[in-house]
Amino acid sequence: MAQVMTSQEIRVSESRQKWTPPEIAKRFGVSRAKVLAWITSGELRAIDCSTRQGARKRWRIDAADLAEFEAARANRQPASVVHAAAAIRRGRATMQRETADYID
Repeated sequence: MAQVMTSQEIRVSESRQKWTPPEIAKRFGVSRAKVLAWITSGELRAIDCSTRQGARKRWRIDAADLAEFEAARANRQPASVVHAAAAIRRGRATMQRETADYID
């Protein structure tokens, strides 16, 4: 069962610039293995901070990369993306109507 972070733990960890996989796992209530799978697949960008090449990976995730990951997995797009997509759809509809006028 996932442990819930206290508000103090969240404030302290959110002020940091880098996160570890166990911290992210705790934050999202998933296993450490799931976070490592996101990193391995490239879905979550991480930096290997191990001191020797070939040593055990010591992943660190930048706060900006974590925010990007969260935005990509959000069930709603930011308003600017939604408006841009709507504008593109409107432009296509206008283009289709204009093309139909030439064909008729």
